[in-house]
Amino acid sequence: GHLEQIRSFAQILGGEFTAIECAQELPLLLASKRPDTLVMIDTPGLTWTDQAEITEIARGLEAERQVDVHLVLSAGMRSRDLPRHLDLFAPLRPARLLFTRLDETTCIGTILSAALRTGLPLSYFGTGQQIPDDLVPAAWRYLLGRTRGETREKMLSAA
Repeated sequence: GHLEQIRSFAQILGGEFTAIECAQELPLLLASKRPDTLVMIDTPGLTWTDQAEITEIARGLEAERQVDVHLVLSAGMRSRDLPRHLDLFAPLRPARLLFTRLDETTCIGTILSAALRTGLPLSYFGTGQQIPDDLVPAAWRYLLGRTRGETREKMLSAA
């Protein structure tokens, strides 16, 4: 079901979808695209036990200077788990942070900690399960509104 969701997302964006079986196929896929083509890469949910796979993905991205990696993290992650996740995905050289599941928490500590620890800008917030409708540009005003219980519409208009 996950691949079909991504395929639908690509169609909504007017793009194409290609699934690859292993990280070694990534350089070939990227080489087959024009330099000005937007390529979105979604990895499987990786954890600390998947270090070898993360290393393989990082190798596949090494030659690609135009790749803008957004590290996707859950806004509800426990703060003590955050450093391990940031260290785990450091080989991918993330340029931005994207937080999902803002609809499941009112705490923004994990987001603040990650931004301060890494110095990376925030790109988007996932605020629900309806993608792309529930994907909003990251804005601090939006986060502060969530902690005050403001409506989604009010927060988006302020952002």
